[in-house]
Amino acid sequence: MMAAYKGVGNSTKGRNAGVGKRMSLRVLVASVDLKLRQNIYEDLNSDGCRVTEAQNGFEALYVAQLSEPFDIILLDTEVSKQDAIDATVQIRSLFGRKGSAPIVALVHSPSPTEYAYLLDVGFDEVMAKSTLPSNLLQRCKRAIVQKLAASEENTEGASSEPTWNLAYGLYDLGAA
Repeated sequence: MMAAYKGVGNSTKGRNAGVGKRMSLRVLVASVDLKLRQNIYEDLNSDGCRVTEAQNGFEALYVAQLSEPFDIILLDTEVSKQDAIDATVQIRSLFGRKGSAPIVALVHSPSPTEYAYLLDVGFDEVMAKSTLPSNLLQRCKRAIVQKLAASEENTEGASSEPTWNLAYGLYDLGAA
């Protein structure tokens, strides 16, 4: 079942070779489309992200439960939209940061109705696969920042959860 599960650390290859310490987002990508997973993996890995792959939403849930929290989760909804929706709902029920990571639906070309529906069932953003990997890292960062901003609006006072510091590309673990 876990044949496609691949946890990968930072690569020294690619456009950022030789760079010292840099931001390293933890990204989970779930899709039955091997080529899509490979393209996302190559793009994000070359930008210093640690990418984990899953073949479907149920594998994504399994990985999300057993791994360290991910900074963002990308779920392909094309082959099995219900699989991705079920995984999203169950990931949202996980405790702490595991259940609060932004989840992005990857779709072929969303209609306005589909876009609204996916947001209603728990996805934080909807991305058209035709635009990938164009600026994928920046779009992932934006989704993370938007998720954090929304959660800060919903909570008052200091939070014990780490927050994303976009200027440094790190989690800010300090108290407010």
